[in-house]
Amino acid sequence: MEAVTTAVIVTSAWSFLDSIGMNPISLAQKEAGKRVTDYVKNLLTTKPTYKNRLAFIIEQLLAEYRAEYQAATDDRRFYFFQSAFLWETALTYELFEQDSPLRPEDFPTLPNMRPPTAEQLTEFSARLRAAMKADKELEKRFLEENYKSITVHFALSAQGQLQEVLAHTTELLTRPDAQSIGLVNAVLDAIERDDLAAHKPVTAQRQLYNIEQVVTRHLAGEHALVARLYFLLGRAHQEMGEIDQADQFMLRAHLLQPANLPYAEEAARAYVSQKQLPEAQAVLEKIERLDPLNAPAAAVRLALGKPDEFDQNLRAVPVFIAQNERFKLMALALLVDGTASGSVIAERLLESDFQSYRPSAHLTPENRRFQATLALFVIERGLRQMSPVIVLNEASALLSNPDMHAAHKVLKQYTDLLQPTEKSSVLTHYHFVRGVAGWVLLGDITEYDELRRRFPSLSAAERQRYANQFVFALYQAKEYEAVLEITALLDTRAIPEVGFLRYSALRQLKRPKEEARAALGQHLDELDHLDDFVFFRALIYLEHCESVAERLAFVEKSIQRQQVSSGLPALVLQAQALVADPDQQEKVKQLGLG
Repeated sequence: MEAVTTAVIVTSAWSFLDSIGMNPISLAQKEAGKRVTDYVKNLLTTKPTYKNRLAFIIEQLLAEYRAEYQAATDDRRFYFFQSAFLWETALTYELFEQDSPLRPEDFPTLPNMRPPTAEQLTEFSARLRAAMKADKELEKRFLEENYKSITVHFALSAQGQLQEVLAHTTELLTRPDAQSIGLVNAVLDAIERDDLAAHKPVTAQRQLYNIEQVVTRHLAGEHALVARLYFLLGRAHQEMGEIDQADQFMLRAHLLQPANLPYAEEAARAYVSQKQLPEAQAVLEKIERLDPLNAPAAAVRLALGKPDEFDQNLRAVPVFIAQNERFKLMALALLVDGTASGSVIAERLLESDFQSYRPSAHLTPENRRFQATLALFVIERGLRQMSPVIVLNEASALLSNPDMHAAHKVLKQYTDLLQPTEKSSVLTHYHFVRGVAGWVLLGDITEYDELRRRFPSLSAAERQRYANQFVFALYQAKEYEAVLEITALLDTRAIPEVGFLRYSALRQLKRPKEEARAALGQHLDELDHLDDFVFFRALIYLEHCESVAERLAFVEKSIQRQQVSSGLPALVLQAQALVADPDQQEKVKQLGLG
């Protein structure tokens, strides 16, 4: 609590309260700024009872002290109980039921003032506390008017105590009024600014769900307020990639406030996302009546069109809308699904961006989502144009692609910016693409560091999704131990090439022959067919076998499983199984390969 150095003589309670803006607890909230002060003043001035009761107590105590000290208002000298410093400090602490730290040496040095003793200050604090406790009306008004202001103070100054203070205001909200609604809106302002805008969607969700419990119980009839709460919950879930939950809240917000344009835009998107196309069409038509040139609505209309009419419908979109980032982001979200056809759609939507890719030099809150999304597509587009033929144990030539280099810089800036925030957990794909680009463009395996750090904690599906290129890069970087660590976390049946990299890493590390043979045997077992590309691996396995019997058993199993075609491939395997044994040369000749 900061010291107050007001040098004012208190002659009346009303003039004193006017001098401090009527609200003593504002002295403890100066750091919250003008917005809080103005809001709190507005709360208090609408109900002056609190000021009346406080003024009555001050006047009563002043009269008692004047009588005891025989002090007249026209005295040249004045006493401690007439000091504004005393009243401001004491009231600030007593209203919070805290012991006042008043000490004689803290009083400002003023001419004609009779300084107090420690005993006098202790006695003053006790009398003030007793008077305030005895006045039930003051206590009621303090709770009703100031817990609301305290809540706003904590919310707007991001003190992180919203849940605790809301518990005290729950009872007050049972009597809905303009103050209660203003309070909740002020708290929502704070969450939108201090949590959502600051990349803290998890904190925002927690705060918003706490508020929802109070609002739906006591302010459910305030549709505008409840709709705003649901809209912010939808945004918080969107920021965490929880689209289904986000959609449900966006739809609730729209149903409560159907004329609100941002709510309608999100509802139209949500209906398309949830495959409720007639509902999406109805909302779309309403948006177009309100705003015929609405960019998100144009994206929804494009998504509702027939797939074989996509190019025609895209050409019908006005150019200035087609270049709008909100249009492109929503169209990408609704139409691009990671398939080959989705890649074609992305190519069409971003055609002008690809033709002259010029990323923004700086990421701002307004542009960073689109800039990062575009960078992903630029890099993935460049990777699709690379040759698929790569020699395992030869270093690949670094790729020279200016657009990919520029996009890689954007991803670095974006992921570095959000890494310390709560949004970091949903950026795994960005870190993966950053790693791929960093390796093929720069040969820098450290660009995979964040993906490597979080890989063990990823879901099984995510591990499988990112494994191929990640493990291959580790192998080419000669990080063979890392290859073994990562492949141990994978189901290589779905990505058999990674299984062969495990075998190759064991060979590079000169691990025991039996361990390498087991890894290669597992890899071959996981293959459905030993085609021309992998047939030589079966020949390598035969070299690992200790006896003709083991080799023949492997060949027989491969033939029974139809991994090799009958005819020449099967004959080659059989011959290779026999050729190493001098005693089997006659059988090799009988196969017609000797």
